[in-house]
Amino acid sequence: MFELKEGKVIISPDKLNLPYFQAIWQEDKSKTKEVAFMELGYIFYLCDAKSPYNSYPEDKRKELILADIIKNKKWKPSKLVEEAIVKYKELTITPSSMLLESIKGLLYRMVGFYDSITFDPKSKDIELEIRKMEAAQKATANVGKSLESLVALEERVKKESMSFNNKRRGTAENSMFEDNEL
Repeated sequence: MFELKEGKVIISPDKLNLPYFQAIWQEDKSKTKEVAFMELGYIFYLCDAKSPYNSYPEDKRKELILADIIKNKKWKPSKLVEEAIVKYKELTITPSSMLLESIKGLLYRMVGFYDSITFDPKSKDIELEIRKMEAAQKATANVGKSLESLVALEERVKKESMSFNNKRRGTAENSMFEDNEL
């Protein structure tokens, strides 16, 4: 639906005909459509698998996008933008993308857990400290495999997203100048 070209979010014209995107576009009465582009950009950065913010859980993505991208610091997503986000997710959701979101949230909670573990070399209960270290080592033994699985799942979701963006109606095929890869 969206592409990021030269730092700008571009929506394909045929997707602008979808009612929720069209409503955002038409609500901005200005010639430059600056607000519409900003709101559609917010949706892209928040929802799209190709977003550079995609590695963060959704609540963190919202926070970062508002801080990094949105120029109007008083701006909050309108009801129209929130509805468009829901519709965008409905159109692009796959079992892989649902699983990816869930796993990312779990991994961020795990990071918080690991950050909370402390070892006290001056503790009188040295056996407790040894058990904590052994448990931490055991827990981290499979982290590499988990990260490899996460990367593979992210790639799968990106391919599915690209496949969605390239869907055609009927039996239409790419012309010789269009990209045929997923």
